[in-house]
Amino acid sequence: MGEPMLEVRGWSVGSPCPSPMSSSSSCYHEGNRMGTHTTTTTTSTERGLRTRLLESFHRCAPPDFNAKTSSSLQQTKDEEEGDILDDIDDIDVEVGGDGRGGERGGREAGTSDRTLKGGRYGVVRMVGHGTFGEVLRCLDREDDNAVCAVKRVFLQKQVRSKESCYAATLDRALREPLTLQACAGDNVVGVRDHWHSPQVLSLALEFCDWDLRRLCQTRPELLQREIVLRLIACDLLTALTRCHEKGVVHRDVKPGNCLVHHSGMCKLGDFGQATFKGSYLRDGDGSEIEENEGARGGGGEAGDMTHAVSTRWYRAPELLYGSKCYDEKVDVWSLGMTLAELRRGGRGIARGESDIDQMSKVFRCFGTPNEVTWPEVALLPDYGKIIFDAVLDPDPLSCHFEECGASEDFVDLLSRMLRLDPKERWSCGDLLRHPFLSRGEKCPREELAREAAGAPGSKP
Repeated sequence: MGEPMLEVRGWSVGSPCPSPMSSSSSCYHEGNRMGTHTTTTTTSTERGLRTRLLESFHRCAPPDFNAKTSSSLQQTKDEEEGDILDDIDDIDVEVGGDGRGGERGGREAGTSDRTLKGGRYGVVRMVGHGTFGEVLRCLDREDDNAVCAVKRVFLQKQVRSKESCYAATLDRALREPLTLQACAGDNVVGVRDHWHSPQVLSLALEFCDWDLRRLCQTRPELLQREIVLRLIACDLLTALTRCHEKGVVHRDVKPGNCLVHHSGMCKLGDFGQATFKGSYLRDGDGSEIEENEGARGGGGEAGDMTHAVSTRWYRAPELLYGSKCYDEKVDVWSLGMTLAELRRGGRGIARGESDIDQMSKVFRCFGTPNEVTWPEVALLPDYGKIIFDAVLDPDPLSCHFEECGASEDFVDLLSRMLRLDPKERWSCGDLLRHPFLSRGEKCPREELAREAAGAPGSKP
């Protein structure tokens, strides 16, 4: 089976979907999308589908999450029964005298003509965009112009007439607000608001001024300091502990998704690839399975999930071997590779140009796995398809940190995270009790915020 399919009664959700930013999309093409609003009629089938997707996720979410969000689900049902989704304006553009929206018109912060959600959110500027959407810096006019980040995911249902395409994209888009709300905490980016139209799912998120990728590019010496790394590692491990306790696997931990708030607190963001471990899936033969049904070779109790997650340099070995049965230990590996990169001043331990090259570089560093060092590796789908040079006695991990002078405790922490066999990796809770984190001095948060604010190009 390829991409996992969320089981919704009567629907097969998870069929391949074209890129929401493909050239066939005129509505949200880069050249048009900033100042164009297209109204598309929403059928009752599509409106009902959103509720059914939500209900399916609620079945597998933790009980306390269901209790907190049951009222929002009921509100969704009421809206659909009242046939009012067609009236939700996801993008309102107050066209200026030059005939262009505020973002294209180059207006300064707080004066953009472009607004979202009926004028509530004033757009300041775009801060990022990708294949499936964009992120905007906005001011919440109903909250004293508080700064927030609005992430807009383009559903692009008009590319195909089949509801399954729309459902597949909506299925993935809905995972982010649902998992974010389930994992709410100080070290996880908060959700302020969310709304939905036939074309776009929008999330108003807590705004963070920096991310570790940008800081590593502009101030690598700052992040190489172990008192700073100790603070960052504690914050991110706390966030992942929260996620894993709630049954959520993030699946895309990397420097660019680790954000730094102006308070100096590091927060985990971008849950676009996150999922509940107990999500209902449908197997290739149509039989119903659950992700916690059991794992073969994946290192824990999970079920059939996609291996096409996580950015290559931070992708766990079991994912590189095509595992569809993995658990939260993939996040531990990704965080370990992230911390190693920060300590080395932005130079990753293994940076492959392809999945095969990535596997080769990982095995050179940590040894080529076999059924002795990783008992269940032979059960993984892609094991044995390519024969790698046998590296049975790799150099110690400390060799990769000789130039930067990393402490023994830091290297030992990484050695507990970067183990090929996921069953051998420590959990996030155990890692928080490691001597490197539990005994050493941490950088004051205000100092981290002050240093980050002084980085070149760090103006929010």
